[in-house]
Amino acid sequence: MAGLALAGCSSGNDDKNDPKAGAAAGMSGSDGLGSSSSGSGGTAGGSSTGTGTAGSSGAAGAGGASVGSSGSGSSAGSSAGGSMSSMDMSTSCTSSGDCSRPTPYCDTQAGVCVECVGDANCTDNGGRHACSPTTHECVECVDDTTCGGDTPYCDPASGSCVACVTEANCGSPDLTCNPNLFRCVSKCSGDGDCARPFAYCNATIGACVECVGDANCTNQDRPACSANNSCVECTSDDNCNQDAPHCDLDTNRCARCTSNDQCMDGRVCMNGECRCGGGQRSCMGTCVDTSSDPNNCGDCGDKCDTGEMCVDGNCRMM
Repeated sequence: MAGLALAGCSSGNDDKNDPKAGAAAGMSGSDGLGSSSSGSGGTAGGSSTGTGTAGSSGAAGAGGASVGSSGSGSSAGSSAGGSMSSMDMSTSCTSSGDCSRPTPYCDTQAGVCVECVGDANCTDNGGRHACSPTTHECVECVDDTTCGGDTPYCDPASGSCVACVTEANCGSPDLTCNPNLFRCVSKCSGDGDCARPFAYCNATIGACVECVGDANCTNQDRPACSANNSCVECTSDDNCNQDAPHCDLDTNRCARCTSNDQCMDGRVCMNGECRCGGGQRSCMGTCVDTSSDPNNCGDCGDKCDTGEMCVDGNCRMM
């Protein structure tokens, strides 16, 4: 994750690498930031096609005290997708033997394949040594125990090790923890002490931030100001559309679901999508057990002949 220099609200710590803010800048393809004047922008974030999931985030710019050129990731991805959403392409399971990379383990409770079910599954993931208990993805941290050095604290929302999460981590009455950058900066007393991209002073904590209200968020892809003073896709369902009607408050992204009761036909909510669980898979939009369904025996559309039954995914004479 890229290093950044705080605009207009700096301290002696401003030249430190910032593992959190790069990810924040890359989100929704927004402007990348960095620590030298010749910063390049975030790389393009891909958007899912036909899956209805959010496009992957634009990466943080690799330099630039001023704003780098924008990444082209889309915060919404292709939410509408096609007629087949990612719930139709999810891999259901009853054991890890049903799964393969990049989701080689079975979350038996949800009945879907995931990246990890415990920290032991995250041993070869480029510094992502912990398994998130909510997303079942390998992350840098879930608590402070895997953090250290210049970034000794864990921001559990992003799964990243950061320089601070509260003002108390800064150790000086003249410093505060910037909630956008997650590092210690000099306190501000008004907007005049701040500059873009953190042009507004949060007087309560004395930090220059991206926004203090929705009116400060003019990007139509990120119209809402979050609790940590970042412009995000949503802070409530009111910011979302019918293709992804629910706001996931952990990620501030619109999703098809945030709980199982928002899914139909026995599906479970996993990473914002309703997916078939219990070892079933989706065939033409319906969850079926291909090990016993005579109309989808072994695979979707493989129909057994009259007088045959489906046993362990194979058609056999009754």
